[in-house]
Amino acid sequence: MGSPMGSPMGSPMGSPMGSPMGSPMGSPMGSPMGSPKEEKPQYVICHKLLAFVKYVNNGNIKEEFFFCNALKKTTQASDILDKVSQFFETEKLSWGNLCSCCTDGAPSMLGSGSDFHARMKQLVLDVKGVHCMIHRQALAAKTLFE
Repeated sequence: MGSPMGSPMGSPMGSPMGSPMGSPMGSPMGSPMGSPKEEKPQYVICHKLLAFVKYVNNGNIKEEFFFCNALKKTTQASDILDKVSQFFETEKLSWGNLCSCCTDGAPSMLGSGSDFHARMKQLVLDVKGVHCMIHRQALAAKTLFE
């Protein structure tokens, strides 16, 4: 498999040294003359949907990691609901067992009309939408000190 720089060793010049800076001489300065070579970091935007579940089992309250899935298209409410629905279908879970959903304050979660909570209420009429307590506390603290 080739490197992002184009050579198998990670250097644009194909240096057998394979230095992390990609210099032909293996020097951190970037060129044989010693002038610094500016490399810009490469960033990949990858949106992940993390879900946790809290439930009662034999009278005990359990809290566990539910799933983590990449959002391939956008972070809109419809895409988030699609991922949650896919997980429910794959695991053969019933939407009828859902009684509340706690989310952060992202626009796709709390937007007007087309948000995640509104879409979920179309599937489960009695589901309660709750804004995460930690986010509420952070918002309250922020406004106190401004």
